[in-house]
Amino acid sequence: MPKAVDGKVKGKKTGQSASAPQPGPKAGPAGRPEKKKGLSAWMKAGIVAIALFIVFVAYFVAQPVEEPKMAVWQEELSPNAELQLSEGSVYAYRYLSNGQIIANVTHTIMETEGGCTRVISDASGYVVSSCVDTGTGLLRQLQAGGAQVNATLDFVQPWMLSLREGWSWRAETNITLGAIGMGERTTVRYRVASVERVMGRGAFRVEIEAKSVFFASSGEAEPSVENQTLWVDSEKRVLLRAVQGDNEIELVSAPFALGE
Repeated sequence: MPKAVDGKVKGKKTGQSASAPQPGPKAGPAGRPEKKKGLSAWMKAGIVAIALFIVFVAYFVAQPVEEPKMAVWQEELSPNAELQLSEGSVYAYRYLSNGQIIANVTHTIMETEGGCTRVISDASGYVVSSCVDTGTGLLRQLQAGGAQVNATLDFVQPWMLSLREGWSWRAETNITLGAIGMGERTTVRYRVASVERVMGRGAFRVEIEAKSVFFASSGEAEPSVENQTLWVDSEKRVLLRAVQGDNEIELVSAPFALGE
């Protein structure tokens, strides 16, 4: 039989008082059992969202990087003049925005060899060397700091050699990224609007409209349109002036006389 000590009965094995309360929930306010603390519903939802985001990013990082693909199409040009750039001559242009000069650029004509005329362009100390085909006006190479660059010169472009009254021309560029089905399609239309006198020179007034459309597998965005007007010397086939919105390019010095 268990023995009584100070009015309490001890168990034979445990040594605990038979009257000792068993462990249970602690009393909270107003005597209610206190709930165990844990993650709230919004915290759990946040953790799940972060986990999904990590999985999403990891998936795309693991995918091979695909280079954008570019396709260029243009109507055939029919040159009626040759490039007239004589060695040692210098063409100086002023670039303006809202009436303020933002850059001065000079193009110095160097030697012609193998049907290609070398041009050194200096834009405020940034020097670019290019080689322009004398028959087509195409750039055979363009180097900046020893690296080859794909670009065109502002003051002379291949289509300028094909200008005549009533002339028009169209070129298209498509850039696509197949992995996500997105891209941009740009269509540029050129037309000779008139023949005028600019800066004391006979000039073709060329209106240019560039329309760009972003597209994806779900459809196309609204096209954006930019318009530009150029005046090209009808004899020398070099740029005299260009206007696009508040931006302008003006020829300020050339190997031939310029008037108002």
